[in-house]
Amino acid sequence: MQITVKSTRVLKTGTNKSGDWELIGLTSDDGTTYTTFFKSASSLAPGTVIDIGEPEIKEGKVSFKDFTVVSAPPVFAPADKSEGMTPEKWAEKDRAEQWSRECNTCFMGIMNLASSHYEEVQELPLFKAACLWGLAHFQPAKPETQQKPSPEPAKSKSEGITTDLSSLVFTDAGKLKTYLKADLKMTGIEIAAATAGYNLLTEDGRRDCWADILKTREQESQMTETNLEG
Repeated sequence: MQITVKSTRVLKTGTNKSGDWELIGLTSDDGTTYTTFFKSASSLAPGTVIDIGEPEIKEGKVSFKDFTVVSAPPVFAPADKSEGMTPEKWAEKDRAEQWSRECNTCFMGIMNLASSHYEEVQELPLFKAACLWGLAHFQPAKPETQQKPSPEPAKSKSEGITTDLSSLVFTDAGKLKTYLKADLKMTGIEIAAATAGYNLLTEDGRRDCWADILKTREQESQMTETNLEG
């Protein structure tokens, strides 16, 4: 008879003429509890399948004298946390850990000095400098300074309009007018004036209308900047 081990525990222990003995309780995965004096049963791992032969049933209790292991539960290897680590990464990890230990030792030494002789040392410049040193060295090491690229010069409003909006394509007249109203904040009169004379039912007409609107807004932006500079 084969059963699958769910759990085991030592129920009783004692000594007789043969020596020390243990009564082991074993519960199978179907909930049945068995007893045996076979000591090695206590070390069976959950999920182990064993053959106990024909069990003995006496006064409602089920027991067996011996067993053989049919199959053991699978053992999963722990995940390899070092996956992807290179010698350079290991060296950096070791350096960071050593840095942390050294800084912790130094800082705790400073704090121990403060706690035992605080009244005496709190006003000493050396103590204050030591505290600042300890706090500074608790910060993670800064990466090597890399030269930052020079920021691009700010674009004028007209440049922004020409660069960002000229590539827009409107598939119908309604979308063009909606964009003029919602995004460019043009009034109905301004929209009517800006689109007059263009056949907005064609792609060429919408493209030419949009290009002229951008050109007009660019000229207005340049005039505004000129007036501000003057």
